[in-house]
Amino acid sequence: MICAMTVVVTTKRGTVAEEATAQLLREVLEQHDASPWQFTDRVVIDERAIPHSHPVLTLSTRFPLRTPDGVLASYLHEQIHWQLVAQRRQVRAARRDLKALFPKVPNRAGGGAKTRRSTYLHLLVNWLEVNALTQLAGDDVGESFLDVTVDGPVYGWVYRQVRDRGAEIGQIITEHELRGP
Repeated sequence: MICAMTVVVTTKRGTVAEEATAQLLREVLEQHDASPWQFTDRVVIDERAIPHSHPVLTLSTRFPLRTPDGVLASYLHEQIHWQLVAQRRQVRAARRDLKALFPKVPNRAGGGAKTRRSTYLHLLVNWLEVNALTQLAGDDVGESFLDVTVDGPVYGWVYRQVRDRGAEIGQIITEHELRGP
């Protein structure tokens, strides 16, 4: 196994879809050293859940999680939430800078998150996610992932900003020492 931290992947119900996604995640973690982005070692696959980070990192079985790049991106996304929880002070400061850069952000229906605060947080999370995905799987995978997500049903506006204004978001991340490995 490539990753330094042993990750325990379980399923909620043991359905075929959950088992297949769990196996795909295990294979992806065998192929990519995601250890620099691992902050928790427990993952549950739950076909009925919306992916989330806390209290236990939980992934779904829906697209794009049926693909290696999709499951890796989702895994990294939720792990990065763990990273940012540990960096609350820096996140608050970065959020203030993001509010100056993006004074108006959309609600969920417009491609944002559930709340304004969460939309600003996801500008950080999603930038770090795409950066990590690119480092692990290559530029082509990162670009392809952005091509799919900017028009996707979840965080479309956020991913569009990561694509179109990534340098500015990256600068804020660097200034506040939130950048991953």
